[in-house]
Amino acid sequence: MSERATGITMLCCSALIITQLCAIAAAQRIVSADEWHASLRALVASELSFAQAAGEKGIRDAFLAYLADDSVLFRPHPVAGKKWLLDRPAAPGVLSWYPVAADLSASGDLSYTTGPYELRKQAGDKNPASTGNYFSIWKKQANDDWKVLIDFGCASPSARNPLLAIDVSQARPPVLPRGTTPVGIPSRLMQLDREWSGENAVLAEIQAHIGETARFLRANKQPAVGAAHVRALLDAGGWRNVLAPLQSGVAISGDLGYTYGSLKSGKSIGGEPETGYYLRVWKLQPTGLWKIAIEVAVL
Repeated sequence: MSERATGITMLCCSALIITQLCAIAAAQRIVSADEWHASLRALVASELSFAQAAGEKGIRDAFLAYLADDSVLFRPHPVAGKKWLLDRPAAPGVLSWYPVAADLSASGDLSYTTGPYELRKQAGDKNPASTGNYFSIWKKQANDDWKVLIDFGCASPSARNPLLAIDVSQARPPVLPRGTTPVGIPSRLMQLDREWSGENAVLAEIQAHIGETARFLRANKQPAVGAAHVRALLDAGGWRNVLAPLQSGVAISGDLGYTYGSLKSGKSIGGEPETGYYLRVWKLQPTGLWKIAIEVAVL
């Protein structure tokens, strides 16, 4: 065997060993069912404390307290969260919200929450000045505190009836396929975004990767909740948007990841296409298939 062939063989073996070690390490980081539920309860408690702080201390101070140092906000472009807030004076208004859905990685380090929000010009106002739905990705810090990594949302009408707050007792830990590893997942999820984009988009393929409990958020619309409603939303149009992913991340356990980036529609305003941004959370299924758990897209 030539030196070159020997070298290639050694590299392939090394890559295989590294992948196997990463899979073992990821498996070792999977928390027990009790720990998973405790982490989910702590996450929801952090969300509620965050909302309470916004009402008591103001929007800016609450966000500065609960944002991660490397957080991203969409204003409307993605910006460094804390720097953006520190560079601007506190905005008036009273913001309130609560979570109606959340999920957590098997390793208990990455999660998301979503629910309705209301913005009032001042405390005591009966009617909100604006309403909508928020979508936050949370990351557990080294000290076990939960902090918001990414925050995005869209304006939409209030629901006719108040939405039920999340009941964490009904949540179940994820079931991972054997050998799950985070290696290569961030780039793989970004590639999926590119594959299902513009002229490359195949509606049936996209719909096959919609989670059964998926939530899709769109401006001026009520959230589409559940695979059937999401598929109906996609059938109505917008699935040929051109996606350009900018960033991605994945949990240590390799079962929950996110992507975000810019998007461009086929519609035009004054001859120019509409542009905006999207944020997705992907969840690995027991079958090994990645499905979209939640998405917000705003043009």
